[in-house]
Amino acid sequence: MRSDRRRLAGAPFLDGRTPFSDGPERKLALSSLAPLTGASPRLIMHMSFCGSTQLAQLIDASGAGLVLKEPQALVDLADWHRSLVEQQLSDGRFDAALGAAMALLSRRWNEAPPTVLKPSNWANNLLPDLLSLAGARAVLVTIEARSFLRAVFRGGRDRLAFTARVAAHLAAATGKPELVEAAISEDDDPVDRAARLALVTHEVQRGLFAQSVGSRCVEIDYALIAAEPDRALTSAAHALGLDISDGAASRAAEERGARDAKDPARSFSRAGQDAEDADVERHHGGRLDAALRWASRTF
Repeated sequence: MRSDRRRLAGAPFLDGRTPFSDGPERKLALSSLAPLTGASPRLIMHMSFCGSTQLAQLIDASGAGLVLKEPQALVDLADWHRSLVEQQLSDGRFDAALGAAMALLSRRWNEAPPTVLKPSNWANNLLPDLLSLAGARAVLVTIEARSFLRAVFRGGRDRLAFTARVAAHLAAATGKPELVEAAISEDDDPVDRAARLALVTHEVQRGLFAQSVGSRCVEIDYALIAAEPDRALTSAAHALGLDISDGAASRAAEERGARDAKDPARSFSRAGQDAEDADVERHHGGRLDAALRWASRTF
């Protein structure tokens, strides 16, 4: 199948939700891909609902990098990794597949800026393996626990359900399935359970990120992306080794600031999102308080 830079940069997700290629599929044996080497990976890892897509689009708009957002290959590899952890197995084919996928995804297009990868947060269990690749560097996009809860509830039933699935996946993939059991055994209220599972998701990711911060990994919080997108962009570009001027960062922030990150055809209003957050607090503030108290006792 074939694609081009414009379609790849414009797609908010490279997981099948947004068409980004055409033509016949080409299947290759893993053995033919294993020897591949590519550019040192540049990564945007994130906790979800934390401004990572906005940051990726700021990098695109600035011209500092070409960001491939949430490629399905890394979701599939994250599932494979989880199954190995659950079965307490090792498999050399996994290492070969991960190396080949990253070599292919990290390639630089002709006359294009460096390629940056923003995996789905489903792939956060791959973080230690990704950082072990030669020259890898990453921005870790975080969000404070209560803000994360508000964002999950703001998205309604679908987002609550997705986050619960992420909790089960990441807890199993990091050898901590007991956290999910603790979250669902507290009581039978399904919405309260969903809030606790969201905090399991947040906690497992926080732990993964805390183990990784260092000279090649820099944390950027959602609060900075929301309040000062130009500064967040400059920090991310520096951490990823991308060339960007202050003027390019400011222009990108101005261009992207009024558009919805996941649907650029829609406008975005900070005041509107703040109003939605206030609604969440009005209707579910007590649940959020209870979930956070549970987390403080459990983690």
